Amino acid sequence: LLIAPGKVLIGASAALMMWCFGLLVPLTDTAVLRADRNGLLHYGQTRAAGSVFFLATNILGGAFLAQAGVIAAAPAMAIAASFAFVMTFLLPAGAGHRGGAKPVSWREAPKLVSSPVFLIALASAGLIQGAHAVYYAFSFLRWEQLGYSTLVIGCLWATGVIAEIFLLTRARGLARRFGPATMLALGGVAAAVRWIAIGLEPPLPVLFAVQLMHALTFATAY
Repeated sequence: LLIAPGKVLIGASAALMMWCFGLLVPLTDTAVLRADRNGLLHYGQTRAAGSVFFLATNILGGAFLAQAGVIAAAPAMAIAASFAFVMTFLLPAGAGHRGGAKPVSWREAPKLVSSPVFLIALASAGLIQGAHAVYYAFSFLRWEQLGYSTLVIGCLWATGVIAEIFLLTRARGLARRFGPATMLALGGVAAAVRWIAIGLEPPLPVLFAVQLMHALTFATAY
C-alpha cells in the first residue's frame, strides 16, 4: 500500500491484505478451540483477551492517527502485521493439535454443505454477523453527522466491546447451559431489536444502552 503507484495496485494490495486477514481469524480460532478441547486453555477467555487488545488498539491507534494523520495508517498496519507474524513463532507447540481426532478430508465437504442443519446454522450466523459489517462501516459517519464528537463515538464503540468481553469470559458456561441453537437464536432476536432501535436514532443515553446488546448480537452468535 505504501509503494503502490496507482489505483489498480492499491486495490490489489488492499484485497490481498483483507484476504490474508480474513484467513487469520478463523485459523486462529480453530487452533484456540482445539487447544480448549485439549484442556490447555479457555476459548472464551482467550477470545476476550483478543477483544481487550482490539479495544486498546482502537484507542491508542486513534490517538496516534489523530497526531500523525491518516498517511501513517499503512506503516502502522505493516508494523502490526509484522508483530503478529513474529508472535506466531512463539505460540505453544501442539496447542492446536487435533489429538486423536481423524484428519479432515476434502471428501467430507460435500456432506457438510448438503446438510440442512449446517446450512441453516451458516445462514443464521452469517446474517447476524454480516449485519455488523454495514454498522462498522457507517455508524461513525452517521453519528458524526448527528453531531457526536469522536470521543463520544469512541465511548459508544468501547461500550459494545466491553459488553462483548464480559460475555466471552462466561461463554463456556452459557453454551453448556443453553446450547448452540438457543445461543444463536438469542443473537438473532437481539440483532433484530438492536438494528431497529439504532435505525430509529434514539437519544444518546438509549444509544449507549443499545450498544450493550453487542454482547448478544456479536458474542452470543459468535
